[in-house]
Amino acid sequence: MKATQELLLRSFWWPTLKADTETYVSSCPICAQAKTPRTRPVGLLRPLPVPPGPWHTISTDFMCALPSSMGNHVIMVTVDSFTKMAHFTALRKLPTAKELGQIFTQEIFRLHGLPQVIISDRGPQYISRFWNQFCKTLGIKVALSSGFHPQTNGQTERLNQGLEQYLRSFCNATQGNWATFLPLAEFSYNNSLHSASKVSPFYGSYGFHPKAFPTPLRDNSNLPAISSYVRQLRGIQRVIHSNLVATKLRMKKIADRRRCAAPQYQVHEKVWFSSRFLPLRLTQNKFKPRFYGPFLILKKINPVTVRLRLPRTWKIHPVFHVSQLKPYRPDPFHRQFSCPPPLLVDNVPEYEVQEICDSRFFHGRLQYLIHWKGYPMSECSWEDAPSVHAPILVCRFCRLFPHKPGASGVGHTVAPRLPRPRPQARGAAARHAVHAAACVRAAEKPRLAHTPRGKPRFALRPRGKPRSVLKPRKPP
Repeated sequence: MKATQELLLRSFWWPTLKADTETYVSSCPICAQAKTPRTRPVGLLRPLPVPPGPWHTISTDFMCALPSSMGNHVIMVTVDSFTKMAHFTALRKLPTAKELGQIFTQEIFRLHGLPQVIISDRGPQYISRFWNQFCKTLGIKVALSSGFHPQTNGQTERLNQGLEQYLRSFCNATQGNWATFLPLAEFSYNNSLHSASKVSPFYGSYGFHPKAFPTPLRDNSNLPAISSYVRQLRGIQRVIHSNLVATKLRMKKIADRRRCAAPQYQVHEKVWFSSRFLPLRLTQNKFKPRFYGPFLILKKINPVTVRLRLPRTWKIHPVFHVSQLKPYRPDPFHRQFSCPPPLLVDNVPEYEVQEICDSRFFHGRLQYLIHWKGYPMSECSWEDAPSVHAPILVCRFCRLFPHKPGASGVGHTVAPRLPRPRPQARGAAARHAVHAAACVRAAEKPRLAHTPRGKPRFALRPRGKPRSVLKPRKPP
């Protein structure tokens, strides 16, 4: 800002130069997309509400891509948001939605009954129709985190880090025995004092600490009555609730020191969307725009979450935290940054290609990711190679990225031929089909035939035809 003002002051001056320069720079669309924000993270902390009791609200997540241990590669982590008790379940692979329902019934429901709320990320298991209908039937509310904001499920994410640290301390050199330490890790965590509740998860759930080490025998003749035990357990849970409320307030106070309040966005207002976690396929990410848009706000979910109107080609959830957004300021100078209309080539509308960003084979066809001239990067689209009439840009892309699909031969628009799948014979009809296919392939092969004089020659003779077809006519 100051550099632009100083540059203008070298040759010009007018009374509102400073204000006009600030307005001009702050409303520049290119600057808004390219510049990295230097402010503190936007959006004050908004903690989740404290549950009224144990196993009312739970959160779940998966630890994936682990070394094989007893055939297991995944750990399912489930945490109670009230007592902080956790269960670690070793799995062979990421479960499907139906398998997740079975695991939930076997590992959580049989021990604690049905929760009221399940907090999770937006994994394919949790957004599936089966899982949502499964939870709806059982009266469970599904609470999903907002897009690109894992802090919503921060309780489970933080526990994943602690579990990974525990297993790293005890695994062998091959890292293949972590599954044997998983039950010990669960007991050790649940028997340890939690910083939020000020008691251990075991004590918060059951009112006593389980025996972990051999201790001298005690006289248990004076056992407390059941009524006093219930009063004691309820008192413990009231203390846990007050400790959790105090912890969340203290956590919010500390977190807000490093944050700034978010702008009060309204419906039908436009904002820029951060490209930090946006899954756009580009050849290089170093100089990609920092923000895309502007996009229209369709709904305000809560003070820190909004729903945007995104392009149809973006396969992401349109609800985002305000930390991923930046206010859009309309340009009062009416600079020409509008998208240009298509060109008419032989009465056919065509759009000008600015750059080819990537290539792929899709259903056997070569496609290019096109950045259209005059349009933002958010409008990039995949187009079939024959419809891209930009041979110079295609040659340049193939020269710069020879390892990309289709770059070995410019103009080659057919994917490599896949091996022919071997048919599986099931029944008489399938066997006849296999035999017919073998006959067709054999008929295409050249076969060695002989002339009447005994000299060999190659002739394309289909099998099953009589030899008289290939015999030469007798001389008159």
